[in-house]
Amino acid sequence: MTCDGGRQWLRLRNSLLPTLRQVGLFDTRTGWAAGAPSAMYPSGVFVTTDTGQSWRPLTGPATVTWSAAEMIDLQTGALAGRKGTTAAVRQGETRGDETGIFGLRGFGQLRLVPPTGGWLAAEGGLLLSTPDLGVSWQTPATELPDAAAAFDFYALAVHGPCVWAAGAPGTRIFHSADGGRSWQVWPTGISTPIRALAFADPQHGVAVGDLGAMLLTNDGGRTWQLCRAGGRRTALLGIFAAADDVPLELLARLCGDEGYLGAVEIIGRDDIEVAEQSPTHAADRTHEAVVAVGACGANTAWRFPVRQLGLELSAEQVAAVWDRANDGRAFEELRRHLVRLIRMWRPDVIVSHDASPQGDAPQEHLVNQLVLDAVEQAADPTRFASLATDAGLEPWQVRKVFAKLGPDQRGLPELTTSQVAVRLGSSLDDLCTVPRGILHDQFVAPPETFGFTLLLSRLPQDSGGRDFFEGISLQPGGDARRELLQPAPGSLEMLKQVAQRRRHLTGILRHAKGDVQTSAHLLAGANQLTRGLEPGTAGDVLYQLAQKFVEGGQWDMAAEMFDLLAESYPEHPLCPPSLCWLVQYHASSEALWRIQGSQRVRVEQAGDRPAAPGEGLAAHRRSA
Repeated sequence: MTCDGGRQWLRLRNSLLPTLRQVGLFDTRTGWAAGAPSAMYPSGVFVTTDTGQSWRPLTGPATVTWSAAEMIDLQTGALAGRKGTTAAVRQGETRGDETGIFGLRGFGQLRLVPPTGGWLAAEGGLLLSTPDLGVSWQTPATELPDAAAAFDFYALAVHGPCVWAAGAPGTRIFHSADGGRSWQVWPTGISTPIRALAFADPQHGVAVGDLGAMLLTNDGGRTWQLCRAGGRRTALLGIFAAADDVPLELLARLCGDEGYLGAVEIIGRDDIEVAEQSPTHAADRTHEAVVAVGACGANTAWRFPVRQLGLELSAEQVAAVWDRANDGRAFEELRRHLVRLIRMWRPDVIVSHDASPQGDAPQEHLVNQLVLDAVEQAADPTRFASLATDAGLEPWQVRKVFAKLGPDQRGLPELTTSQVAVRLGSSLDDLCTVPRGILHDQFVAPPETFGFTLLLSRLPQDSGGRDFFEGISLQPGGDARRELLQPAPGSLEMLKQVAQRRRHLTGILRHAKGDVQTSAHLLAGANQLTRGLEPGTAGDVLYQLAQKFVEGGQWDMAAEMFDLLAESYPEHPLCPPSLCWLVQYHASSEALWRIQGSQRVRVEQAGDRPAAPGEGLAAHRRSA
């Protein structure tokens, strides 16, 4: 919260609240919030009457994460989420239709206009109005221009009868001055997505979007002036079949350390057949992880659902699933989507999947083929000409296309995950530890190397080399690259030593596979192994050691390692899952039987007393 216009901020520690997507205020004390449902708060909607110090959940059934919401008082409002789901809030209770009558679309922003009206912006060029404050939704009196089909609407502003909508791409603003009976389309001068709109009156407004863009208008949206931007386009675009395929270490090196602006697009959404297990949607987690390593953001396409994880489908079966969701036009829609993506972000380099003609990775193979096809078509002014005429997206030529190779495949270029990012003051694998944990439910150790191969180069022969941006001149502080951070004096040698030590530890961990003697030595020397390491790195090492003990069935040793992590590094992001494991372990009758019914191996350092079961957990609880 802030009480001085944003000069100072106070963090409200409401640790029991689930992920929130929107917050609104009526005055200095009362307001509302909406986001993800949870077992404790199934409605996902909350109100406050004490300036956010406490939040009361509204009643209602469990549902999807609300991505758009608006309340006109503490009892009345409207909600919208992914999968085309909407709901109304009446008398402090959420009531909605779970069928998702608007298809697979997600909703961007929602604005209610008392006493009965309102507007809702959605993906796929959909704009809806309501005559009853969100109980029902319908298309406007007059359909939007055909150009709207090329847009995903994320931003919405309403002032009296005036309505403005924008999104991705950010090239156009759609405006109605008469409540939707007629529409006008005006250019903005940028191509990157617009995420929010606000108007103080029918003439004066502001638009904000990706890459830090901020635009102002003084004539109701007819013309826009770009007053600031962190960039005008991206240098790097990653296109992958699933979030698990994103090479975070590559983004950390190119975007975080070297300053190239980058974005990621995930083609397949996996939230259709199986409900989300995490309280935070996969698309939101992917975006957060990508931003945490230095890229500008990640988007998950809404049109292309995938089947349950674990089903081995052929390329034809994957295409059939996409066809069912796109009226039999999946490949046409995906080509158009990718061409629009390339022309919107205007990258120099694309990184995607390698081909898999043997059928080992059918979805990745389809993405590989379609990306290469889209790169050709994005540069051709005769292909998808309506994207230029209707959406203002001119042809764009990508200079290089790289493919990420499979596990254990060598490539050129090749990325070593223990490589030091000097400007960021850490190794790449350390930088990606927390972001990787955002993507995965369980701890996943990074590979030692990522291999890549060059699929396409538009540079003159022998001028582009084999590295990602070799032969491409992008100045720091320009349209597609940040100003570079200056490394601390004398930091390089220290970071090299830390990275070398981390590589040594990683090698030890990879070869410790349940051998009792090796495990005993690791347990006895845990403090020595982590001495001198940064707290983040040390905590990672202890967690990996504990995981190795768990995998080898050595639960008592795992408990001592988790205990050491909780005691030594209570602020480490892997401390909470460590404590959860310890609670399960000390409450488990199976664990007790194993300890009492079999000989227990303990290695004690000279002068050390082994901790009693639960002692470290209790001490951590007291300190907390």
